[in-house]
Formats: sequence, structure tokens, C-alpha cells
Amino acid sequence: MKLLTLIKAASKHYPDNYILDLHKGLVDGDGLAKFVISEISETYDPGSTSMDQVNEAIRVMDRAIEDLKCVQRGLFELQKQTTWKDRSDLGTENPTRWVQERLDTIVDYRLMQGLPLVVATNATLEELGTRVASRLHRAGQIVAIGGVPYHAEGLE
Repeated sequence: MKLLTLIKAASKHYPDNYILDLHKGLVDGDGLAKFVISEISETYDPGSTSMDQVNEAIRVMDRAIEDLKCVQRGLFELQKQTTWKDRSDLGTENPTRWVQERLDTIVDYRLMQGLPLVVATNATLEELGTRVASRLHRAGQIVAIGGVPYHAEGLE
């Protein structure tokens, strides 16, 4: 089996066929696509059978997936532990289900661990959602500060 055959198979299911285009030098960037090409190329052995080649490429990608899951877990832990003192846009994002679940997870984790939680937002508690609002009430003191949001300064 040729190396290009493995690259084409990987690229077929990657967004926009990017792996093959990158391998051909038609595009640049996308670190993940570069990583896939590198891993498949480094483990490619022209003397192996086609089945061994495919199995080795799958094994390498499985190992990479596990490594990426570990990295993701570490980033989620950091996300949970990071203070929100610099987050001034809470409530302004489009509250997709994923955003709401992330927000719930972070607030729950910090409350259960007894970690400080400072939230600054121009959204009302109702706009943040019932689950987050109830947890913020339990977390401690809510201070409402009046005034014109800094985003609106100069618009009057």
C-alpha cells in the first residue's frame, strides 16, 4: 500500500478534504491535519503488508485520541478552577445548550469545592437561567451595581 492511499483515506473523512490538500502542498495551516499526516508518515513502512499498514495507522490515531482526551480533561479542570474575575461578558453570549451546560458545570464545581466565584455581568439573574441564578444565590452575596455599561459609553 502506498502512503498516499493512507493519506487519502484519512482525508476523506476530515473537513473539506484538508489532509490531502495539505499533503499536496495546496494549503497551509491546520495543525491537526499536519499532525495526522506526520503520524501516518512516520509510522509508514513500505515493506509491510497493506493490512499491517492500515492497522498501524489506526493504532497511532487511537493513541493520539487518548492523548487528546487527556489534554481535554486537563483543560476542563483548568476551566473549572480558573477565577472569573476577568470575564465581563457573562450573559452576552448566545446561550446555547452547550454554553449553559458548561456554565452549570463550572458554577457547580466551584461551589462544591468551596472555591471563590466572582461573576460580573450586565445580565439579570433571570437572563442567566434558573439553575445558575439559584446557585449564585447560594454562593454568597449578590451585589447590584448601577450605572451605564462600559459598552454603551459614548453612545448617548
